[in-house]
Amino acid sequence: MPTWLAIGSGNIWQAGGDAMAGSLVRNTITRGPGDNSAVIMDFGDCPELIAGDTLASVTVAEGTATLTIGTPVIVNGYQAKVTITGGVDGATYQVRWVATTTGGLHIDRTAIYAVAT
Repeated sequence: MPTWLAIGSGNIWQAGGDAMAGSLVRNTITRGPGDNSAVIMDFGDCPELIAGDTLASVTVAEGTATLTIGTPVIVNGYQAKVTITGGVDGATYQVRWVATTTGGLHIDRTAIYAVAT
């Protein structure tokens, strides 16, 4: 089951669904409009990564200019960490994570980032 983790929140959000390569998995983290959130997407459930492949690169993007997304950092070979700030109170955003492994596999996931006071 894929995991989208808000650092320091003490909470881990997990989403059901197909975790195979190329699948689109959605889950939600809710943060306040003034929060500076370090978050991690865990790709470790992907069979190729379980078999020893590792992440080579990750991009993280959101379709509006309302969120500020930092540069992703690969952690442990199968997780990507990024900082997200901004957002409008009451809004939800689709944050897309696209990873490429050292073996050439592409993993595409979308997580929902909700802003609420």
